[in-house]
Amino acid sequence: MMNMQKLKFKLKLILNIPVVLLVFVLFLQGCAGYKFVQQRNPLERYGIKSITIPMFLNKSLIPGINGHFTREISRMLSEYPGLKIYGGENKKADAILLGIVSSPQKRRLVYRPISLVETEGDRQDAIGDRRAFAIPTSNTVHASLKVILVRNPNLLDIELIKSSWFDLKRMKHPKIILSEVYDVTFSAVRENKARGTSRTNYDSAELVNFTRNIRTIDKQAQAKAVSVAESLKVVLLNVF
Repeated sequence: MMNMQKLKFKLKLILNIPVVLLVFVLFLQGCAGYKFVQQRNPLERYGIKSITIPMFLNKSLIPGINGHFTREISRMLSEYPGLKIYGGENKKADAILLGIVSSPQKRRLVYRPISLVETEGDRQDAIGDRRAFAIPTSNTVHASLKVILVRNPNLLDIELIKSSWFDLKRMKHPKIILSEVYDVTFSAVRENKARGTSRTNYDSAELVNFTRNIRTIDKQAQAKAVSVAESLKVVLLNVF
């Protein structure tokens, strides 16, 4: 009797295996067909279905930094279905996105050293009779980005908002839909190598003249632009 019950139980398990497998296969197929769908235009309720984005203004002492932020924020916004992005100042657009990159106006406040290395004053071929001095091997680069979305602007609105004396905190503008300020400070390691060599030579005359590596700073600025674009995307998702 006991053996018969065990046999029936095993037979029931065997018969149920195809059903379990079928359910599992259907589940996997459902997952395989799943994909993330980008949220539709978050600005549609404001009547904004198109945005024109001119090159962001660069009021900082960091060459070319504005291009990175213009490009990455334009790319992020272009991913929204139902939102058309124009370059420049297209009059057909429902809104304009203005960006202004600013920094302190003194280089020592923009490029702040993190670590230093001293030269040796007895290296006549490099620094002559001067005493040893310190040169940075890495530094932080300080700047900020102001992003302003203006609906149905006219030329006067644009010039007013771009002007240096327009204060977003104290001055309200009825056409401004969004205004955000981002700290775009980042760090950069200087490539302290004389050109044409693979060695680090902290006393070479070439190093003294070519310490600041613009390409390294530019690369880090680009990475920061990607990060800021993602931060703006979060704002659009949560606020609008």
